[in-house]
Amino acid sequence: MGQRITDKKLRDRRFRKTEKAIIKVFFGSKRVLSARLIVKRAKISRATLYRHHGPVYEIVPDYEKYILKTYNGLIQGLVRRRGIRVKVLYHQILIFMMKNRDIFKMIVEKGSGRLLERMIRKIEPKIIEFYRLPKNCERMLMVYEKEITGMLEDWVRNDFKESESVILSDMMYLTETMRGRLMQLIR
Repeated sequence: MGQRITDKKLRDRRFRKTEKAIIKVFFGSKRVLSARLIVKRAKISRATLYRHHGPVYEIVPDYEKYILKTYNGLIQGLVRRRGIRVKVLYHQILIFMMKNRDIFKMIVEKGSGRLLERMIRKIEPKIIEFYRLPKNCERMLMVYEKEITGMLEDWVRNDFKESESVILSDMMYLTETMRGRLMQLIR
């Protein structure tokens, strides 16, 4: 089946209303709920739930795919630009996260934790180019990626309380000091 969550579907008022009910029930529980319980609590039919997401375990991956597709559309053009600074890319990521704050809260709470890593990975070619990292820097980038994603996850978990300029400043500190701090990891 194709992508279940799309901008077109989210523009439909009925779809949005039903999706909101599903999400409220799914993320309102500390434990993973069965399809039967979600259907009952959201007051929808089982067919409606499956039309929206398929099996229950696909709810979070559906949102991860939606966010990643939307993000890729935004970032792809920026990464191709010559001379664009890493700081501008990170600032765009923070703005994107704030615009989609509810989805990021859900994904960070119940997701695999890989979404933010995949987002950072999309701008790594610019980081490698701008900071002139050596070819065999995969291990170094992996550690750096975990640092940045850990910071972003913490920002989301704390309900985006710190200002985006503080987070951006911290991200740039980690980025600008990466070469000196992590160069020993290169083999």
